[in-house]
Amino acid sequence: METVLINLNYQMNKSLPMKETYYIIGKERGKRYTNSFKIIDVNLAKYKELCYDECIKGNKEHIHIVMLNSNIEEIKKLSKKDEVVKEYEEKMLTLTKDGVVINHLSYEEDQEKIMRSLKKEYRKEGLEEGIKEGKKEIAKKLLQMNMKIEDIINATSLSEEEIKKLQ
Repeated sequence: METVLINLNYQMNKSLPMKETYYIIGKERGKRYTNSFKIIDVNLAKYKELCYDECIKGNKEHIHIVMLNSNIEEIKKLSKKDEVVKEYEEKMLTLTKDGVVINHLSYEEDQEKIMRSLKKEYRKEGLEEGIKEGKKEIAKKLLQMNMKIEDIINATSLSEEEIKKLQ
């Protein structure tokens, strides 16, 4: 299995290549340490410089990469040529006003959202734990009634190992 890390870099120097691939090289031997991991740096500043004019002219081959590094005015120009960019522009306009995010959350609001999400997850985990404990209690009673383990497995969905631990 190969792992690829892609860096979409907006701050790279325009004189650097549009795309560069890096591998882990052993310092002593100077050979590639592994072929299953590589890093690809995409120089979006260079990409934008090379592709923007072509996208405006109608060559849409790279338009979706160019839009990642475009301001709202550039997006408006690009959206005339492409429906996906038009949809992106509409979403950007609902989120921003003069380049500032409208729905900005304060630190406190952000923390509150995080806590609500965690509480919801903890409740779900607690519910699942409670269901599992309930199944174990039922399995114990069925064992006391001398029911076959196979039938208890079918009734509770517990594994054979879990049921044997309850005996």
